[in-house]
Amino acid sequence: MALYESAEIITATAGAAIGRYDAVLIMTADRSAFPVDDVDGGGIVGIAQEAVAAGDSVAVCVGGVSKVVAAGTITRGAKIGSNTSGKVLALATASRMVGIALWGAASGDIIPALVNIGEKKA
Repeated sequence: MALYESAEIITATAGAAIGRYDAVLIMTADRSAFPVDDVDGGGIVGIAQEAVAAGDSVAVCVGGVSKVVAAGTITRGAKIGSNTSGKVLALATASRMVGIALWGAASGDIIPALVNIGEKKA
């Protein structure tokens, strides 16, 4: 059976260096993207689709399926969030909700995730 994937991608301007498949915070006022915990303020979380330097345009997945980089062990179907490095892990230990893991993973694995716009945990 074929696997079909779809993603909602927007373009933002990197406010700092960003790694490929890192969680980023997109500031709604000026559409700038920062590593997820570098900025304290309103915005939406997405997944950078490429590595870029500050000032470059970056494609960011804000919905649908995207690859992510695991920062620890993740169970398939688990809610995932981001850590301060933009990698994903189980939501209980994460700072921001990212989505749902479609595969299980160990630290360093690149896996697909269903991306949902996340809010910062209190």
